[in-house]
Amino acid sequence: MSSSEQPRTPSPAPGQEEAAVNADGASAIVLSSAATDPNVVSTKSESNFFEEHLRPCPAPALRKVQKKGLISKLIADLGKTSEEAPMYRILQSLLSEISNIVFTTAISSSKSKKGQPRKFQNAQEIQFIDHHSCPLAHFPVGNPKVKPDLVGVFKLPVTQHFSLHTDGTYREVPYHRVETIIEAKTEHDRAKARPQAASYIYHMLQGHPDRPAYYGLSVTPKYFQVLYGSPTGLVSSELTPWTEVGKLCAYIYSLYDPPAGHILHDRTVTWQEPRATLFGRPSWTITTTRPSRADPSSDDPESGEDDVYVYRGAELIFLGYPFGRRTTIFRVRREGYPPVIIKEYFLGSGRRFEESDLLAQIHARGFVPGVVRAVTAETVQSDGDAIVFRNASTSETRTKRRIVMVDAGVDLEYAKSVNDLLKVAYDALEIHRAVARHRRVLHRDMSLFNILMYPTSCECDEGEWCDFLPPLIDEVLTGERLPDDKRKPSALVIDFDHSAELDVTENTVEVFEELQFRTGTPMYIARAVVVLAELPSSAFAVEFEKMPALSAKARALYIKAHGEERYTQYCDDPNGNTYHGGTRPHVSAVDALIELANKTVFYHRWRYDAESVFWTLYSVLLRVLPLNAVDTAKTASRLKKNWTDFKSHTIPDVDDTEGYNDNRMRLFTGGKLVFKSAFLPKMQDVADLLYEMGKHVLPSYALMSKPPPHEDHLHEALQRLILEYLVTHEDDPIPLTPGVLRAAAAEAVEKDGLEVGTYGDQSKTPTQGNAKKRTRDEALGPQRQSSRKSGGTELTRPRENDPPTLRGRLPGNALGGGNA
Repeated sequence: MSSSEQPRTPSPAPGQEEAAVNADGASAIVLSSAATDPNVVSTKSESNFFEEHLRPCPAPALRKVQKKGLISKLIADLGKTSEEAPMYRILQSLLSEISNIVFTTAISSSKSKKGQPRKFQNAQEIQFIDHHSCPLAHFPVGNPKVKPDLVGVFKLPVTQHFSLHTDGTYREVPYHRVETIIEAKTEHDRAKARPQAASYIYHMLQGHPDRPAYYGLSVTPKYFQVLYGSPTGLVSSELTPWTEVGKLCAYIYSLYDPPAGHILHDRTVTWQEPRATLFGRPSWTITTTRPSRADPSSDDPESGEDDVYVYRGAELIFLGYPFGRRTTIFRVRREGYPPVIIKEYFLGSGRRFEESDLLAQIHARGFVPGVVRAVTAETVQSDGDAIVFRNASTSETRTKRRIVMVDAGVDLEYAKSVNDLLKVAYDALEIHRAVARHRRVLHRDMSLFNILMYPTSCECDEGEWCDFLPPLIDEVLTGERLPDDKRKPSALVIDFDHSAELDVTENTVEVFEELQFRTGTPMYIARAVVVLAELPSSAFAVEFEKMPALSAKARALYIKAHGEERYTQYCDDPNGNTYHGGTRPHVSAVDALIELANKTVFYHRWRYDAESVFWTLYSVLLRVLPLNAVDTAKTASRLKKNWTDFKSHTIPDVDDTEGYNDNRMRLFTGGKLVFKSAFLPKMQDVADLLYEMGKHVLPSYALMSKPPPHEDHLHEALQRLILEYLVTHEDDPIPLTPGVLRAAAAEAVEKDGLEVGTYGDQSKTPTQGNAKKRTRDEALGPQRQSSRKSGGTELTRPRENDPPTLRGRLPGNALGGGNA
């Protein structure tokens, strides 16, 4: 995830709303916290808010409210308060009284024109309770202390009740039971009311996968403002005096019956509390649909009835930025099967490519080992309608999409040995270059969160496998090419949210323009992508290295796996003047290089993703802890400095790249000895490897007079260096402590991730200081996991309507694509 205090990513180009991606691994915009989010701090007031975002309260209910003397008295009492505490009791009575009238008059007895009961988004009575003295319980995003003064909840049966304190306030109401929040301030603190209410809506949207949109209320003794948050952003009404009771009733009524396009509930996602623990930490039940073929040979993919599958006991393992794409990821553990990963997001109308379509393209003519597979891709419907939000001012739409994936893996920080990590990097590079060449898909966001290890996958009985993926690292080292269905990649590449097709259509200009937008994760993004140009520098731009030559043993293994032709086509003439097959720039002065860079057309090149793999490998190998190793004061100090330089890398605004300085380059400016000083004694050979890899990563190859002839030249160079290391250190894998990081680096681990995204509950990655190890099972998932939640999450058992194995769900070799 992103480093602490990351600034907002730059404003994207039209149609590229996710052009800059955060480090939460699921394509959410980087913001440090709700407190600094512009959507929260500067919530937009709309003069037509009540017309656009609320439904007027029906006249009979409104008349009853206006005639109710108690309501008039409570509003008058509220206006006399000068302190915050007395407001809570008044507001609790006032809002509950209005809600009761609205419910009994307009909801519970309402009939349609045909005499049938009307269907409301909420058909249970909402009451308001004082909760100001305690945060909401079981919140999944770290510990943001979501502590609204009042909350609206469904009225409980007489046999159930929330915990009521002796002071009259309620305690530890589960966040998933809260329908709306209210924040109260005195007139003196009026300016704080709306931002605080907005921050609570930020968190409630983030933590509620079942709530596409959310209402809230900020109040003072004289005024109130209604807030509404959705994937299209956060807006509020203008300050409204309490005398305008009709507008207050519209807020209450809209909690039951919001206007069209304001979808408060996704009925396909429901929470389930543990059977033995009322109000306990919830798991989630997700219902998916996928079009079936009545006749597999039919040309109509929509023929036949839809298949319905229910996933029970789903755990939230990632929550992204709550506005915009708003990615949410679940893991479903299934007894007797590998886990299933379910990813949901709101797709913007300006996106050219969609992940499900690209995955279908990658696996269309045979499954590719090491690339995540999807079995369902659907537009989510609730109550029969697609969940779509529209922004009237921009004409943008966001549609809720869901992908079900049958491959999972473990975060790199849970590696058992250094060699295991290097094998992951090797295979990730091999998979990436093969997919780019043979399926013409470029990932564009290779990072710590999108490369997993120790993959677990569903069986694919009788399925066809691709025939283009070269031998993977274990096959190279053993000299044995396994049958297609037995191949075991060390890496699993996931999250193709920001991938793009290469030249697969006649309209190459359009594809080329797509590759000119930047995308990536701040700590791992290639340097050139940050500024949309090559980075000429006198220190690194022209310090080219020849393609690494392998030792006799490594070369023999390479040639046995790949053949002599592949080896020689990437090699430089040791006595010539080529470097990776290219020749040096015809200029060397910095000013001339800058001029050359400005003339060089930028587009996302294959090697930029290879550079991201390098930064990913560096970030892990710097921080992992070898067994029985301990940092000294010197190594800890140097580690902290290097890690701070690395994690503080940011992505500047598009218009603010002049004079851009990449903090990560300071890792190399001190020379090899300084670079190595941050690594423990057992890791010195590893540091040597990384430094040599860096020497191939840093040059600006696009500025060469004759660029390298092969797009994957950097992949090849890095893989050769890794292979040489693995051959040399075959008997010295350097065992690690899985899931335990060096303490000095962990002091600054992803603090803002609690806000923009987190994996499970808030328990930090263990360090030397809190070295409680987590198990491999606890790390399973699409990205880094926190320790498994406590509580009674029910594991899914095989049921009649549970999804079958992979092969049974796929007609032919086709995946559920973007039109599902």
